[in-house]
Amino acid sequence: FVDLLKLHKDYFNLRNDVGLFKAYETYYEKNAEQVHDAKADAKITKKVFDAFLQYSIKELNDKGSMSRVGVLNN
Repeated sequence: FVDLLKLHKDYFNLRNDVGLFKAYETYYEKNAEQVHDAKADAKITKKVFDAFLQYSIKELNDKGSMSRVGVLNN
């Protein structure tokens, strides 16, 4: 079990909780209609998870690239 929204709160060092649909809107810059349906919520959760994973991988790769550049410049 992964608390995806707590993961966001901790990863981004946020003071307040992040709602599922707010997280979706942040990643995709568009609104998702809340239909209060388990299947629709699961799809949104998957999209938020995928976006978070891609963001964190990109950030990790960018930091790795920056440290390699720093080594080359010293």
